[in-house]
Amino acid sequence: MNDSGGLQNLWNNTYEWLSRPELWLHIGSVAVKIFLIYLAAKICIGIFKKTVDRMLRERVKGPVQLSQKRSKTLSSLLNNIAVNVIYFIAILLILAEFNIALGPLLAGAGVVGLAIGFGAQGLVKDVVTGFFIIYEDQFSVGDYIDTAGYSGTVQEIGLRVTKIKDWTGKIHIIPNGSITHVTNHSKENGVAVLDVGVPLKEDISRVEGVVEAVARYVKEKEEAVIGEPVIMGVEELSGSGTVIRLTLECQPMTHWAITRKLRRELKEEFEKLEIEMK
Repeated sequence: MNDSGGLQNLWNNTYEWLSRPELWLHIGSVAVKIFLIYLAAKICIGIFKKTVDRMLRERVKGPVQLSQKRSKTLSSLLNNIAVNVIYFIAILLILAEFNIALGPLLAGAGVVGLAIGFGAQGLVKDVVTGFFIIYEDQFSVGDYIDTAGYSGTVQEIGLRVTKIKDWTGKIHIIPNGSITHVTNHSKENGVAVLDVGVPLKEDISRVEGVVEAVARYVKEKEEAVIGEPVIMGVEELSGSGTVIRLTLECQPMTHWAITRKLRRELKEEFEKLEIEMK
């Protein structure tokens, strides 16, 4: 009888507690707040994704273009970061609705984050630098660049490392954090620069005329040459001879080949005209 009476009292107390209107009002209020927090998080994520997509589309179509591949990489990266941050904030707000103290949780997360940060400073630097390399389109796959003491053609660009291939076929894997400055030979037109040395006895005007004629011949034969030959004049003057400088604008990455072509043609022409070279 005592057990039956105890169970009856427990049931009565439970029923009375569950029958209180304020309890259900509180539950309903918390449920609505949780739903609104979730809805706000989804809206924020949607707005962020649309903003990022629009911004990257403008970069793809703009004067400083961003490749489709890089655009997708950046979009995925930024969206993932935004989703994680927004949902983390939403979870904290939901926990607060259940009267869970957030101070100890945030303090613990801060300690763990600090420990990870100290242990992975280099990795964070590489990722941040890689992000800005991709976003700013500092160089692309296929570009010929000088960076971190290496020169070569870019084979792959990642958030952590960049791979370039030099003229001997070696692949250099460079952490992005080590890329402090870059010289990109593929962005703009190149300039073939050739210094022609002749003895002091040679007629400067005659030599300049021959050099210009040879440069115009090369221009007619080579589609990569897009500018007119420019005789800069006497670059150096010494007791042993005179140096005349020629410049010729070319398409990106072709100035080395054009310079070699100019040397060959000038040598042959100078031999025909019996002009001595120094």
